Amino acid sequence: SGHEVYNFDIKTKTVKKKVWDRLPVSTSAFRWREHYYCFHGPDFARFHPVSGEADVDYSKVTRRSFMRCPNNGMR
Repeated sequence: SGHEVYNFDIKTKTVKKKVWDRLPVSTSAFRWREHYYCFHGPDFARFHPVSGEADVDYSKVTRRSFMRCPNNGMR
């Protein structure tokens, strides 16, 4: 369905599958500073890892948050 996420559990050395229908179709997801983020194209959103619910007010552009892009959005 495109909403399937596979997670490698380091302790058990198994791959676990989750389905998060409430998130945009994501290319990757990760945890950083005790928050969870999913990436979809150049954007990302913060989400709850158990429910899969996204913080709709938190959708942001990756280039402005996680990487340096000189003159991004400036003319």
